[in-house]
Amino acid sequence: MKQTIINAVVENSKSFLTSEQINHLKVLLAKELNKYEISKVLEEKDQQVKANTELLQAYLSAKKIEGCSEKTISYYQSIIETLFVAVCKPVYDVTTNDIR
Repeated sequence: MKQTIINAVVENSKSFLTSEQINHLKVLLAKELNKYEISKVLEEKDQQVKANTELLQAYLSAKKIEGCSEKTISYYQSIIETLFVAVCKPVYDVTTNDIR
């Protein structure tokens, strides 16, 4: 990830920096970026899917604790996952009309 950032900065700097300056920039960027943990930000759709999945797992865990059978839990999971695909929005934004 860090190398991708360095490459992007260098590519965008080529038009106004000399070869020597670019090499110096690479060294400085590498040195500074090594101080940080870097990860790619999930896109909104990925974040939505992850949040919905986490909430679904929490709901299913609660149902297990309540004593629901595996068959019932599997049914709940199937129906809710189908709803997520059909509605295509965060679970917090799902309305009664969406469910209907």
